[in-house]
Order: sequence, then C-alpha cells, then structure tokens
Amino acid sequence: MIHYTENLKKIYPNLGGKFDFSLECFAYGKFEADPETRRRPAMLIFGGGGYNFVSERESAPIATAFYAKGFNCYCLNYSTVRTDEGAHFPVQLLQAAAAVDYIKSKAAEHRTDENKICVIGFSAGGHLAGTISNLFNDESVKKAFPDKPENYFRPFASVLSYAVLVEDPAVAHTGSFNNVSGGDKKLAESLSLEKRVSGDTPPAFIWCTSDDSCVDCRNSLYYASALRANKIPFELHIYASGPHGISLANGSTSFGNPDLENEHIA
Repeated sequence: MIHYTENLKKIYPNLGGKFDFSLECFAYGKFEADPETRRRPAMLIFGGGGYNFVSERESAPIATAFYAKGFNCYCLNYSTVRTDEGAHFPVQLLQAAAAVDYIKSKAAEHRTDENKICVIGFSAGGHLAGTISNLFNDESVKKAFPDKPENYFRPFASVLSYAVLVEDPAVAHTGSFNNVSGGDKKLAESLSLEKRVSGDTPPAFIWCTSDDSCVDCRNSLYYASALRANKIPFELHIYASGPHGISLANGSTSFGNPDLENEHIA
C-alpha cells in the first residue's frame, strides 16, 4: 500500500483559507505481476461535520472499506469554519477540485484510472460531493485553474450518504448552509443542489434513513427527483431506521451502538 498525507496547501497556496488542507492517500500502486495498462478507480472522500469540522469516522474508515474493494482512496481534510472563519464557498469546492487535480497528477504512480474518479460524501460532506458533481465548471473553478479544460473536475460518479442537499427551510440542515455560505441567504439558496442538477451531472448512488433526526430524508428525495427530471442515472435507498452519522453502519463507526454492530447497510 502507498499511504501518506499530502499538504495540499503547499501545492495549491491560493485556493482560499488561511490554514492547511490535506489529502490522506491510500493507493495500491503497481504490483509485480500487474500489466502496464492496469488502472484502478478512485474514491475521493468527504467526511461530514456541518462545515464546522471534518468527521474522522467518515474519512479513513470509508477509505479502508473502499480500498478493500479495489479502489485507490483519498480523504480530503478540507477547510471549515472551525479551522478558518473565512472558509465559505467557494473555498471547499476549490479544495475538492485541487484534490481531483492532485489525484490525476499521481495517476501513473498510484495506478489510478483518471477517468474513473468518484466522490463520496457524508452529511455536509455529501453537500460537498454534490457541489463538485454539479459545479465542476463553476466560474470560481475556472478562475482558480485557468489551464484546465471543460469538465476536467467532473466526477465519474457520486455517492451521497445522508447528505445535506436542499436549502429549503422545511427540510434543510440550516447550520451547514449557514457555515458554507457565511450567512449569505442568496448564496445559500444558490447552493441548494437540487436546483443545480443538469444533463452533465454524474450518476449518483444516494442513501439515507427515514428517521434521521438531523438531515431530513427529503434532501435525498428532492435531489433524486431532480436527477430523474434531467435523465441522470441514480439509485436511491431510504432505510427504515438509523441515526444520523451512521458512517459504515457497523460497530466500528456507530458510536458504539450495539444495534448496529452486525449491520452493513452502507
């Protein structure tokens, strides 16, 4: 295994935020018997935390689970309002784009298929995964990376896990939207992702629980409806019960809840 943490701030110093943001990398590299053409898909992981912190339970454990399935995995420790009070949109989007660029730059060394870079996000990290899945050609991205072609940062697919997606006050996780927008109501409305879906949005696997008391499952329903309207392939799973922040839905990531020790719904 190739395993290290890269300080992306040193490589991309002008992407907003005063403090370091980093990428923990879990890659296979080349095995001795591998053909030269072998490449693995990649999973770029965004832990949740309401844009206030980045959850460790939704980072490295997710990477090891997908690594075991043959993915090269990358956990982005992106800027939040806790680490940097000015860390509002588009800071996190630009840092996600930097992570994609870095993964592509290491494709030969890590043996990554740069055409199959997927994203997975949890809670507010799901919002970030949805943001880069829809705003990969945003003007802020084009300005920060003027030499990159159209659609360069578009993920191959997304996995949205009990994700914050919809700004509508009836269903929104207002804390996440306040943090990412800095309290700018108009900006928050523009980051309601069901409104940003287009024919270029990548396919999505969406899952949540019906009794999540923190992020209403209607976030997933509204986003799935927008995908359907735009004829984007998706799969939606709403499980009957489970607390917010369920991560891998097993004993290792479930706050020690014995009811989840043998459950694997993620």
